[in-house]
Amino acid sequence: MENAGELIQIIDNYYAICYQKEHNINKYLNSDTTLIYISEYLDANSEILKYVERVKNIVVISKKYKKVSKENLVFYRNANSKLKKELADKVVILLELNENYSNSRYIVKSLIELFDRMPELAEKFVDLETDKTLATIIKDNNSKQIGDILNAFKAIMIKDISKRNEFIYDTVCDYLDSKFKGCNVCDFKKDKCVANRAHAINNNIMGCCHSFGYAKFYEPLFIKNIKVCQYMQNRTCATKNISCKLFTCRLVKKQHPEFNFKIKRILLLDCFFTQKQQDVLQYNYFRTKEQILEKLQEKNKDMYLWYICNKKYRIQ
Repeated sequence: MENAGELIQIIDNYYAICYQKEHNINKYLNSDTTLIYISEYLDANSEILKYVERVKNIVVISKKYKKVSKENLVFYRNANSKLKKELADKVVILLELNENYSNSRYIVKSLIELFDRMPELAEKFVDLETDKTLATIIKDNNSKQIGDILNAFKAIMIKDISKRNEFIYDTVCDYLDSKFKGCNVCDFKKDKCVANRAHAINNNIMGCCHSFGYAKFYEPLFIKNIKVCQYMQNRTCATKNISCKLFTCRLVKKQHPEFNFKIKRILLLDCFFTQKQQDVLQYNYFRTKEQILEKLQEKNKDMYLWYICNKKYRIQ
C-alpha cells in the first residue's frame, strides 16, 4: 500500500495507520493503553506479542489461537460486554489482514459487535494532535481487502443507520460501476449486447435493461409489461439501482466469471445487512435508490421462510 505507515483519514477526525512490514508502533502505545487485536487467527509468533510489555494489556479477539501465558494478555473468541472491564483509559485497535475473505468478515463482524456493545469506545481512542484521533492500526500484509476494511470502519463510525445504509449502498454501487467502466464486458454494438445478438434473451436491444411486472397466479405468463426501463436515458441508468448493478446474465457470467457478483462475497453487504435486507438489495430491479433504502429500513418480524415464500422483499 502506498504511504504505508502514514495517517489515513477514516471519517471526521478519526484516522488509521496501515503498514505491511514490521512497523514501530511504540510511539502510539503506553502503560495507559489497551491494544485490542482482532484477527481470525493469532500465531504464537505474532508481532503484537512484542508490545505486551509496552501497554497496560492486550485484548485478543480471535476464534483460533494458541494461548500465550502472559499476565496482561487476555483472549476472547468474540466481542462481548465482558470485554469492557479489560479496557484502560486509552484504546487502540490493531487489525491483521490477509487474503482470506473469512478473516476480513470475522474482523468486520467483530468490530460491529464491539461498537454495538461499547458505543463509548470511540471516546477512548488515542489523541495524536489537536484535531486527529488514532482509531486503528492495520497490518494489511498487502491485502487487496484493505479498502473494504477502511470503508467498514467508516460505516461503523456513522451512527445514524439511514446514513450508514446510504454510505454502504453508494460505496458498493461505485465499486460495481468501476468493474464495468471501460471494459464493455456486455459487448454492446449499436445498442445490442452479446446476449441480444446471440438471441440468448428475448429483448432485441439494450440488453437486460427491460423492466417488467409479475403476473397474477391465474395469468398464463410469469412476467408481463416488458419494456425498456424508464430509467434508461441516453444509454445510461438515471437512478442508482444496486439490484441491477449486481445482475449479470448467464452468458456474461459464463464468459467472465469474475462478473458473477455475490452478496456473500461483498464485505459491506455481507456484514452489515441481515438476510432479509440482502434479499431487498438483490431482487428489486428497476426501482430507485430511494425506494430501496426506504425498504431496507422496514421492520419485518416474519419468519424468514414465510418472508421469502411470500416475496416480501419486493417493493410494491
